[in-house]
Amino acid sequence: MKWLKTYKVFESVQEIESIVEKYISESEYDLEKSLGNCAFFAKDFYEWCVKNKINCDLLYLKLDEDFIEADEIEDHIIIKVNGYLIDFVYSDNGVSKRWRNQNESEALKSQIKPNIISESDFNKFYSKFGYFEIEEISYDDAFGSGGRCLTIDYPKKSRINFIK
Repeated sequence: MKWLKTYKVFESVQEIESIVEKYISESEYDLEKSLGNCAFFAKDFYEWCVKNKINCDLLYLKLDEDFIEADEIEDHIIIKVNGYLIDFVYSDNGVSKRWRNQNESEALKSQIKPNIISESDFNKFYSKFGYFEIEEISYDDAFGSGGRCLTIDYPKKSRINFIK
């Protein structure tokens, strides 16, 4: 059975919070100073989880047609780790790009303290914004050539080199 991969298993929301905090502290990106989109966070966090042998899934949320506004058609992508949904762009007012840009300071706070809920609470949190179904999606379908999700160029943390 040497070909089987082993993954870390997390059983409580506190354990999930601790891995999110570790991701944020280890990120090469300046998460506290610039807004990201859901695709950026899903891609970066997913890659970090793979590197750290944390089993996770990408979840694609299609916006229901009744909620679509002419200037804002936004599907959404988040991460699932051991039955917990992790959303870096969620707020009580939604996940829309327009709202996040108009409320940048609150949006920046949610990036470093993302919403973490049990998968069983999905409808309670997302249905009010027009998301009713979860679809597991592969990394290639999300971010590969012709993938469904568009990430952004995100600023990296500045590194100061000290000369001794």
